[in-house]
Amino acid sequence: MNNKKEMIYNYIVTNCIGEENAISAKSLCIKFDFITYTDYGMAINDRALRKYVINPLRKDKSLDMVINSSRNGYFVGTKEETMKAVNKLFSEAFELLRVARTMVKKADLNNQGEFNFENNVTNFIKSLT
Repeated sequence: MNNKKEMIYNYIVTNCIGEENAISAKSLCIKFDFITYTDYGMAINDRALRKYVINPLRKDKSLDMVINSSRNGYFVGTKEETMKAVNKLFSEAFELLRVARTMVKKADLNNQGEFNFENNVTNFIKSLT
């Protein structure tokens, strides 16, 4: 883990416990210098923060704490907050799988492609271990 990621992770797990103590992406960007200076002024790189720091921290199996997010910002959730977030992610993932499955069936029927949906799902599940 690079130094900036580690600093952000440590800041969140130390100072942002519970959604009521969340830190906004903008505040994190300013605090940890995720700012781009252009001819037009300062630009906050909150997308870069999410893509290159927050998402990798969430995927890092070596880290103990789960980083949640809401409209208020990033935080370490309580048990209830974390379970709510995980259930929401599963719900969204299952909905995307339902859409993909329907698209595969239609594509197979109309000769728009040949997909092995079950094989893709099996490979995905194996990758989780």
